[in-house]
Amino acid sequence: MSDQPERQSRIWSAIAGIVASPYGLLVAFVWGFAEALSWFIVAEMALILFAAAVPRRVMAWAGAVIAGSVLGVLTTAGLASRGVLLPAPLTTPRMAATAFDQLAAGPGAIMNQALSGIPVKVYARAAGEHHIDLWNLAGWTLLERGLRISMVGLVVWLLARLLHPLLQRLYGIYLIIALVIFTIGLTAVIATWS
Repeated sequence: MSDQPERQSRIWSAIAGIVASPYGLLVAFVWGFAEALSWFIVAEMALILFAAAVPRRVMAWAGAVIAGSVLGVLTTAGLASRGVLLPAPLTTPRMAATAFDQLAAGPGAIMNQALSGIPVKVYARAAGEHHIDLWNLAGWTLLERGLRISMVGLVVWLLARLLHPLLQRLYGIYLIIALVIFTIGLTAVIATWS
């Protein structure tokens, strides 16, 4: 048995410092907000890439991401209702047409977003183009984003707790694996909707 302390990854130390800092929840909120506006990396990746470093903070981060995402959806919808269309990188016309058609039925159709592979910003834009009442959209968006992001948060929390000692040592490798899986998934989604 060695008296040496276990080595911690510098990357883990830096990310854990951000997650646990007083500004950590602001980072999570801004990530969720930006993804609902135009940012191309899904909101849940904030939990996977950052919050996983500090398991006890994962669900707080999930709450901040949800709040940011809901506000971002309402902002995008409000702008779209006035004819201001924000860039939607890595989305396809077929995604936009599908979201637009679904939201013709009303704000509850945003529930289709969770498993569709279509980014929430596309649904937000379609809601604005349909001039859906923002209060109704807020309620449905909170339900959809809350359920989806909370479920991902619970999985990240559980895995981060189980793997915490390993993550502390190998966080850089973990990030590379997570980003490769995300890139493969994103490529597959875009190909499916092209």
